[in-house]
Amino acid sequence: EKRMSEIRKRSMQRILLLGTALMFGLIILSPFLTNVFQLSSYLSIPLLAFYILALFPLLVNRAILNGLQQFIPVSLSSFIDQVFRFGFLLLFIVLFHWRINGASFAIGLAAWVAFIYSQQQIKKLSLPKQKSAGLFRLRSLIPGVWIVLWFTIATQFFFNADMLLVKFFFSPEDAG
Repeated sequence: EKRMSEIRKRSMQRILLLGTALMFGLIILSPFLTNVFQLSSYLSIPLLAFYILALFPLLVNRAILNGLQQFIPVSLSSFIDQVFRFGFLLLFIVLFHWRINGASFAIGLAAWVAFIYSQQQIKKLSLPKQKSAGLFRLRSLIPGVWIVLWFTIATQFFFNADMLLVKFFFSPEDAG
């Protein structure tokens, strides 16, 4: 438990760098991706990049809470993510008529709300600070991290693959 604060700090820094790099990569590739997925707006991909930036730190927080066996905050974080996603979708699509941009923004905003909630739950735990950063090497976690990372990527791909295939192969009228 003494190592948790240092692990969290170092992993959060690296995850934020990775998330920022992916966000800028998506922004740069947004014209290409908009054409590939036949989206009606060039703004929807950068708005989803906003989601990517929130997703990685959220996953770190959920992993820490899971590791500390704080299952109620993890479950509430997931629940808050879904409830706010639904609420923001209603707000941005139904009330404001922002269509796909509203959906993209709603997903990103809901992830940020869940991240803020998980961040507050971790602060309540008051994790001890490590006195010497030299006692722990982050590299010792890499084998386990790669397995979790690839499993998470594969799971998310399979959850979303059907939507991407339908969007790619069918006209917007047929895809809905």
